[in-house]
Amino acid sequence: MGKRIPKEKWLPKGVKELEPAAFDVVRSLENALVIAGPGAGKTELLAQRACYLLETGLCPSPKRILAISFKRDAAKNLADRVAKRVGPELARRFDSMTFDAFAKSLVDRFRLGIPAFFCPTTDYVIDFDISKDARFRSTMEEVVGQATVLTQSAIAQCRPNDIYRRYFIGYPLQIPHPSNRTFELNLALYVWRRLLRGSSKSALNFEMIGRLADLMLRHNPSVLNALRITYGFVFLDEFQDTTSIHYALTKTAFKGSDSILTAVGDEKQKIMVWAGALDGIFKKFKDDFAAKAFGLKMNRRSAPELVRVQSYLINALEPDSIPPEAVTDGGKGEGECRLLSFHDHEIEASYIANLVHKAITVEKIPARQICLLTRNLPGKYSATVGAELVKLGISARLEDQFQDLQAEPAVEAVMNLLKLAVRKRSPESWEQVVDLLAGIAGSSAEDDTFIREMEKRILAFRTEVSGCLAAVNSSAQLKEIVNKCVDFFGLPSLTACFPQYEQGTYLTDILEKLADKLFEAWNQTGNWDGAIKGFEGLNSVPIMTIHKSKGLEYHTVIFIGLEDSALWAFRNSQNEETCAFFVALSRAITRVMFTFCHLRPNTRDGRLSHQSKNTITPLYQVLQDAGIEPESISNE
Repeated sequence: MGKRIPKEKWLPKGVKELEPAAFDVVRSLENALVIAGPGAGKTELLAQRACYLLETGLCPSPKRILAISFKRDAAKNLADRVAKRVGPELARRFDSMTFDAFAKSLVDRFRLGIPAFFCPTTDYVIDFDISKDARFRSTMEEVVGQATVLTQSAIAQCRPNDIYRRYFIGYPLQIPHPSNRTFELNLALYVWRRLLRGSSKSALNFEMIGRLADLMLRHNPSVLNALRITYGFVFLDEFQDTTSIHYALTKTAFKGSDSILTAVGDEKQKIMVWAGALDGIFKKFKDDFAAKAFGLKMNRRSAPELVRVQSYLINALEPDSIPPEAVTDGGKGEGECRLLSFHDHEIEASYIANLVHKAITVEKIPARQICLLTRNLPGKYSATVGAELVKLGISARLEDQFQDLQAEPAVEAVMNLLKLAVRKRSPESWEQVVDLLAGIAGSSAEDDTFIREMEKRILAFRTEVSGCLAAVNSSAQLKEIVNKCVDFFGLPSLTACFPQYEQGTYLTDILEKLADKLFEAWNQTGNWDGAIKGFEGLNSVPIMTIHKSKGLEYHTVIFIGLEDSALWAFRNSQNEETCAFFVALSRAITRVMFTFCHLRPNTRDGRLSHQSKNTITPLYQVLQDAGIEPESISNE
């Protein structure tokens, strides 16, 4: 371990400078709420704060830092940045995970601390369908007669989504059960019991796991105290999207403790209201944790023209807010924002495909830096564009099947071993494998003896896996190799490093998905290096929804379908949909385009339908106020 750096001599790492407010946050030793817009460098801010706390010894060993994000790729990105700046030894005291992974790790480690009525089986299964209307109605019907009031006719009158949201996961779990339960709460309680004890294995989703983790901490002061002693500092990213479940767990875990919390977010990017994001969460946090508020004003992502356009939308969302300032060294150019209008989706597709082709071949922009965004149903909105791209020899893919999978630490570990087996040189993968092995062994990656031993192990395994890959001709065989990679690290060791894998079939399911996707890529490319690149999407244009794009950035963003039918929720959720539009606009570094088609296949049966922009006129008005006028594009 390197010598501690005196706090007055510590300087940011890997960046030229931090704006004064950001530097204040980095060095803060009190609970803080940081308001940071797009491009303000929220991830970098938290990474620098972790560096400061670890390197100065303000977070002394064995205390750790806990960083909680909403997306796996965001958690991974933050962990990678910290490791790059402080090295593997200090980085081992930085735990970056999603809220779901944090809650699951608590349930898996301390399952027996959950009161008996709510305690799941050891081998519980993750069931993402529990919240779906048909599935939840079916489960409600299965508890008919288990209490006098639970009659078939009474349950039949209940709306599944209402019972699920308001009563099933809408309240913190209580032991003993409230004596004055309403019919709805009684029904919810028996549904809990059915899912926990209705078969040999409990069925849970992550919202249920969040409630169970909160219950466990409330009933186990010793576990709660151990958690608080372990984590001296806690980071909460994308705080505007915090749900009642997540906030209840945060309050139970850390309110009234000595742990210092830093919450970072932006109300203008609040697009998870449909998933339960709380209103007024910033004020709740300030009041509950006596947090000091900080504001960041610099936009380090977008070119000046894009920041200028964004300021008009910011003014529409928060009229009293301070407009952002562009930070650029000239490398991004001035920036470009366009609004394109087409007669039909075929003209649109041809135009977009040619634009992407020119960007890749003439401007030399990597395909991965050009993103096609949609509000919903990216497969349908981008289908014609995708076909045109194929004609030009350009690959494009839907990212929803890959994003979360690639961010899984177990997937990253396996992929690093496969890269070493396939490629002559892969120094980054080598370093990450050694770091993980060092963490498992409790050794130092700078220990010469350890390095030599690991070198022999890795080289021998590399030769073995290389031979196995040469003989693969089925997905099942590839799954065996993936399992070999897990065995190389040791399953108990991996689960010790990543507690979210300790119980249930979560890890098995992830590894099976990895093998299937990798084998699919191998079938398309015919070689393993190409398969790895295909799995990672290195040479593909990403296609995704606005929600999936949160926290990401691209040189060029093309939003397909700025139309009433695409933003159908605008009528009833204008603020949230305007925030979504803001998120789409702010993903771009240099260029952003929005398209409109007078004729587009509808998403139900594919028939051409006339599109309108009457409901979402306020969005067009903002662009017009910023001087962005529609351009009519012909098929010439």
